[in-house]
Amino acid sequence: MTETDKEIEVIILSTYCDIVMRLLNNSTQLSVLKTIVLAYLLKKEEYQYKRLFNGNTTKNVTLKYLSTLNGEFDDFKLNLPYIVQSIDLLKKSQKVNVKNNEIKVLKISNTSPNLTFSVFVQNVIAESKDFSDEQFLKEVFASV
Repeated sequence: MTETDKEIEVIILSTYCDIVMRLLNNSTQLSVLKTIVLAYLLKKEEYQYKRLFNGNTTKNVTLKYLSTLNGEFDDFKLNLPYIVQSIDLLKKSQKVNVKNNEIKVLKISNTSPNLTFSVFVQNVIAESKDFSDEQFLKEVFASV
């Protein structure tokens, strides 16, 4: 692995660590599955595309957000190890706790000025809690 490859990996891990912490600062607790999928979608939205939905969308927001996974299976597979590693790094640094398939933030950070997401994403996070992990995974598979 070249020095440039290592630097790219550090940047990707750092990005996912930031996104996972922001997710948990908005929710305090999410399942591992939902955290992984939402972290991928948030990275894609924030760094690759403009916002697709605004805060006016209020019904079936989770399903609409998951629909943006369409055609992204290969990219999702490439990003999956980085998301898992970022969660592991956060656990090792004692910022989060992982227990019984749930990730819980240990200390909410108020130091970052950009902790919140758009109204739409906040609605997605809240609505996703109504989905069981099994149903959420079915919707993910239906979308990719």
